[in-house]
Amino acid sequence: EFPWPIAANGDGASMELIHPELDNDLAGSWRSSAVQTTALPQPQTLLDFGQADWSYRKGTSPPAPGTEWTEPEFVEDESWIRNAAAPIGFGDPLEATVLSDMQGKYTSVYLRKQFTVAAGAMPQSLTLSVLADDGAIVWINGEEVQRFHVGPGPKTFSSVAQNHDAAIDRFLI
Repeated sequence: EFPWPIAANGDGASMELIHPELDNDLAGSWRSSAVQTTALPQPQTLLDFGQADWSYRKGTSPPAPGTEWTEPEFVEDESWIRNAAAPIGFGDPLEATVLSDMQGKYTSVYLRKQFTVAAGAMPQSLTLSVLADDGAIVWINGEEVQRFHVGPGPKTFSSVAQNHDAAIDRFLI
């Protein structure tokens, strides 16, 4: 057994399961020579930077009432645009889907992406990597897991984030 749990890492809008480097000095000082190693799990990418099949809705009004839009069971109506590639936004050269009408017209964009983790492959932890300008709130299966440059409390479609240049932020969940 290793002295720390499996961790996660990723770049851009990706999440990747990894195991910490085992050959560093700190790891060696925590293990006795009697520890037997076993095969390490291979990295697992759940969402990859630049991946297609995202749905988004421009924040010109709240999503339709009914089942909360962050829940897996939510059914997207005609106000949702489907099969978009990430990143989605305007004003940065990295965007794969450009919202040329956003500036000065709306302050938020709702993004949804379904993905499946194979049975028995649920990671113990993930590093959530988000490319955000200015901020983001991330939910997984209807549960808020992290905020990036957004204050506390409920937000509406017209809420604004802190002024923050586009950057990749990472958080272990």
